[in-house]
Amino acid sequence: MSEEKGKLIISINGENEGESLKEKLSPSNFDISELIEVLKHLENLVKPVHDDKSPISYNIKTGSVLNELEISKDTIKRLNQIFYDVNYKRNLEGIDTKQAEAIEYFQKMSREKTRNIKITNTIDPRVELNITPYTNYKVVEDLEVDIDLTLYGKITYIGGKKDPALHLDTQEHGVVTVRIKEYILKRIKENIIYKEIGLNVSAKQSIYTYKLRDLSFLSFVEYSREYDCEYMDSLIENGREVWKDITDTDNWLKAIRG
Repeated sequence: MSEEKGKLIISINGENEGESLKEKLSPSNFDISELIEVLKHLENLVKPVHDDKSPISYNIKTGSVLNELEISKDTIKRLNQIFYDVNYKRNLEGIDTKQAEAIEYFQKMSREKTRNIKITNTIDPRVELNITPYTNYKVVEDLEVDIDLTLYGKITYIGGKKDPALHLDTQEHGVVTVRIKEYILKRIKENIIYKEIGLNVSAKQSIYTYKLRDLSFLSFVEYSREYDCEYMDSLIENGREVWKDITDTDNWLKAIRG
């Protein structure tokens, strides 16, 4: 049974430039070099959330220029969530880099050529992303902070000739690579492959996406699945004392993050 399909529709409204007498934009006067750029950025917009292996078909129609991509219903739903987030935040923070660059491309086109661009779909037409010369969607330079944190997961790889590392499969961050010194590996007496373990690590973390990179080993942590009520209560009590003078904890954390 074939997967249910829908259409992602990108309408570009404006005038064709470069003529002594300007005319309404249409497929017949839409320059092929610009069409190639549009298709490239449409692919970057869709591919990060297009999990299935089915082809993405394309059609161009009048009205000024309607670009239609036929893709799976699930892909459209994922895109709709992204458009909902962008509309809510009015910026491109936290979305995939390729997708952010694609939206920034359409923003640049809109501003430089005075065009209105609307992205909608046939699955839920109520969800749309409108890009005009007056919107300001642009890629924000990511900011990172240096942090120390504890990660728990299963070791899937250990070693390396030149740059020794551990691969830890975590629930929160997926599989992460943690650099570790060779002399530390030599001290490990037991085989820890495929065992669940805790690691204290240093890392750089994005303040927008919370993604981690440049992880380095600090120490091993004793790992237990058992829930220690007394220990948790003591942590809460200690935290309550430390945070008692902070009225807005969310803003305080954001300030600490930079």
